Amino acid sequence: MNKKRNEIIDILKGMAILAVIFGHAVQRGLVTNYGNTIGWKIVYSFHMPLFILLSGFTLYISTQSYDFKWVKNKIYRLIIPLISWTVIVQLMSNFKFTGLKPFTEFPDSIYKFIKLSIMHPDWAFWFLWVIFVFMMIFYVINKISRKYMIVQKYQPIFLVIVEAILIVLPKSHFGINYVVYYFPIFVCGYYISKYKDYILKYFRYALVPSILIWALLVNNYSNSKSTIVYKYVIAFSAMIAIYYFAKFFEKRLKWMIYLGKNSLQIYVAESICLNIGIGSGYIRVISIFVTATFFSILITEILKANKYTNLVAFGSHKKENNVKIKKTVSTE
Repeated sequence: MNKKRNEIIDILKGMAILAVIFGHAVQRGLVTNYGNTIGWKIVYSFHMPLFILLSGFTLYISTQSYDFKWVKNKIYRLIIPLISWTVIVQLMSNFKFTGLKPFTEFPDSIYKFIKLSIMHPDWAFWFLWVIFVFMMIFYVINKISRKYMIVQKYQPIFLVIVEAILIVLPKSHFGINYVVYYFPIFVCGYYISKYKDYILKYFRYALVPSILIWALLVNNYSNSKSTIVYKYVIAFSAMIAIYYFAKFFEKRLKWMIYLGKNSLQIYVAESICLNIGIGSGYIRVISIFVTATFFSILITEILKANKYTNLVAFGSHKKENNVKIKKTVSTE
């Protein structure tokens, strides 16, 4: 069954990836005081929850059957880039222009690198690892539900049980801390997609309260100190507000469709472009944001143009035609 690509989803992904790059630019541009800036608080209050929510949303609308071919595709699209780019950032860690230090602690030997990557596959690109884990959870539940109808009938209850199991697991390895926090958001995205005709009809009533809640709470946001409930409230408030912003300005935001379609590629590529800027303060932040955006898109296009580099870097089996991409963007 062929479904028309949802342009709003791509626009939202485009907004999210720009927020990711801007948040990283604030970190690299301000270094010591970035956590107290309103720009950093705004983007960190929603950007990764939005990516996670959209991943859950698209899982429902894109999946016809969970089979081995589907699992293989997820390994290609998520695990291959995870491995490739973890190696790349390790090899490039001493280059000043990457901006990776002092925000990441790099292992100083091959043994430590392999051990770290096995025990903490999320250490460099946690998003890819976490999304893969979520996909595999749904794969397992789907397989079980084919044998036991009760699992299919009460799937939400079994997902709550999965979250409860995750909560009691040790948080020191395998990115479990990220998995525990983001799994409910991923599940919400899945069920919003499943019941979108009903849920989105009533979303408009939450718009004004969401804007007010986001505006009132965002200044006190802290990535490390805010409670989970606080983070959920502010994240969902922000995402509702951003969704309606994207809907209202949809025609003017068509150019973001390209960014949305390539958001995963840009996400990994921008990691090696985060210290190319001029000046200090927000001048440096803006210059890093511009250069990181430009070079990550350039790197994405260069690597996608060859089927071998596209496979190694992004887990895609085919060479992608840049001219075709440009035509698509210009006509949508």
